[in-house]
Amino acid sequence: MYEYNNYASRFLIRLNKYVNRKYLNKDTAFTRKGKLSLEDTIYYPLLEEGHTNSSEANNYMQLITGDDFAMISQQAIGEKRGFIEPIVYEGMYKDYTDGLYKQFNKDFRYKDTLFLAGDTTIIKVPNVSKCKEEFLVEEDNPARARLSTFADAFSGHIYSAEIVEKAHSEVNLAINHLKDIYSRDINENICVMYDRGYDAYNLLFTHIYYVWVLY
Repeated sequence: MYEYNNYASRFLIRLNKYVNRKYLNKDTAFTRKGKLSLEDTIYYPLLEEGHTNSSEANNYMQLITGDDFAMISQQAIGEKRGFIEPIVYEGMYKDYTDGLYKQFNKDFRYKDTLFLAGDTTIIKVPNVSKCKEEFLVEEDNPARARLSTFADAFSGHIYSAEIVEKAHSEVNLAINHLKDIYSRDINENICVMYDRGYDAYNLLFTHIYYVWVLY
């Protein structure tokens, strides 16, 4: 456990590589000094602890300033976060996971094979117009989306994930995951397990293509 924690700590120290204006969707964002810098705003979601939005916002301000009375509204943080493209977190996640599996190669395998379980579930997303537009939800309906993952059957780590609209096909999402994991310089035996909802020839042929054709 110490070695895993040590890896996580060292990864956090290197997070400055993601503090980059290329992840902004507005050129004028973060050009003036405010309560939150670009770095602070990118780090904010990584340190949330499951409290109310207002508590999270103020706890974070007190943490980064060292001032027990520092205050900021959740709306102000939300506005700042709106300038940052979510792809920055996808990059963090993939770099973290790939590095973890390379460093602790033997710990995540059984008989030299990586066992992954593929499945999807319906999740709640913030019930706001922007989310409903992103996930094709009618305005009068609660905001929901489909979360698809390839999870490590032994360690529980999420190896590949995607959040899309509810109507998206489980099989097509599984194919996306296969394309993702094989694009990440993976060089090992993989066994993927599914439930009966994944009985599709195109998924089977995708497995054959990656295993027999490319490797």
